[in-house]
Amino acid sequence: MIGSKRILISLLMTAVPLAAFGAAGTANHDRDGLDRFVAAHVDKTAAPPFSFLYGGKPGAPLLKNWKATSETQNVPGKIIRMTVYEDPATKLRITAVYTIMTDFPAIEWVLRVKNAGSADTPIIENLLACSVKFDDWPEGAAKLYRALGSNAARNDFAPVTDELGVNAAVKFGPSGGRSSDTTALPYGISLVKTGRELASGLTLKIPEAPGSLLIRYHRVR
Repeated sequence: MIGSKRILISLLMTAVPLAAFGAAGTANHDRDGLDRFVAAHVDKTAAPPFSFLYGGKPGAPLLKNWKATSETQNVPGKIIRMTVYEDPATKLRITAVYTIMTDFPAIEWVLRVKNAGSADTPIIENLLACSVKFDDWPEGAAKLYRALGSNAARNDFAPVTDELGVNAAVKFGPSGGRSSDTTALPYGISLVKTGRELASGLTLKIPEAPGSLLIRYHRVR
């Protein structure tokens, strides 16, 4: 939760490469998938790939009434898109910086949250850097690859593999806002039959306030 008249900045980064191994047709499919993702969640500022609660209310409907400005910068190998949302009432400002790779079907983004007003904001909670449903995720067996964190034990950072069957959910997170206390962050999902992978990562930094991390994967088909 965040609610303060001080400037609090939270940095969250989620990288989502849709990497393919095999035929060129699969690679083209991944590029098409990335293009659809960008069109649905980056170009359309009213449907960003993150979610949160603000004053107990879902953020998505609120963002539709917030001021949104975007600017794009082309640099070698990538396109950088920055979208700034600002609540006209409380002056809460959320900045999403997207980096779209041009030589690989991948995108990553960073969220920055700032109180630009002079009074406390309503409580910000359940801020999820990546809150997306992939409707075109192929059928078939899938596995989630992650690692244990550190408890000063012999099995620190040992690999963990979770089966992602239909209607299966995997939920975990480190303790106390520390990225690798007890459990570490995930680094990929693999579709067993096709070899397609979804890689993901998350980094959280909240100056002046401790944070908690929660990762949940839910497969519905």
